Amino acid sequence: MQILRCAQDDSLPGFFNYGRAGRKISERFRENHFKRQEASMAINKHQAADASIQAKLKLQRSPKWPEVERAFRTKNPNCLACTENQQLNVHHMYPFHYVVLCGRPDLELDPRNLITLCTREDEEHHLLLGHLDDFESYNPQVETFIQTYKDRPASQIKGDAAWQTARGGKPKHVELMSPEDKEQFKAMLDGKFPADPAIVKEAEEARQSLSKTSAPPEVPGSSAVAGPLAAKSSA
Repeated sequence: MQILRCAQDDSLPGFFNYGRAGRKISERFRENHFKRQEASMAINKHQAADASIQAKLKLQRSPKWPEVERAFRTKNPNCLACTENQQLNVHHMYPFHYVVLCGRPDLELDPRNLITLCTREDEEHHLLLGHLDDFESYNPQVETFIQTYKDRPASQIKGDAAWQTARGGKPKHVELMSPEDKEQFKAMLDGKFPADPAIVKEAEEARQSLSKTSAPPEVPGSSAVAGPLAAKSSA
């Protein structure tokens, strides 16, 4: 009778390992295991950045956002800049904290302001193309950049002179915008995305339902409000 030996790696479940077939199963499980770990780390990093921005600016996501996010991802299940369909982010071309603080909170929920980008560590199309490597800012040319850098890994994107120039001239953080800056920004949004009455009403009702005394989300792993560095990936 053949003796079966359990895998010795304590980080993996104790399935039986025997012969060549067993080694293949083990290798496949390890690969999937580390892919899940990578996806979890990417999600946590993006969630931490989002929470940091909300805490810093004393904002909250609309209660309707999770529903809108799920619906959009169902209809748009792939990164626009590559073929990734697992590690994804529903990205606001004009970030929610900008549209809320500049007078167009409905655009947090408007599909016209949304695109799907990946969060894979080796590509980071959400961070690099959507935010120019700074979660507190955004890329006003994101749709053009998606075509320019389609299927390129993060290392190639960050090494490209045009991307570096755009990163150096990225839009100022919303808290640094003057009242005139905000008026101009809103006028641009109004021209590009004429208000949809149904979405405006939905957004207003959702925000009215937020408790006035509720605190913005705490940054994961910290009891203090994180600074700008926490909202920017070092990748």
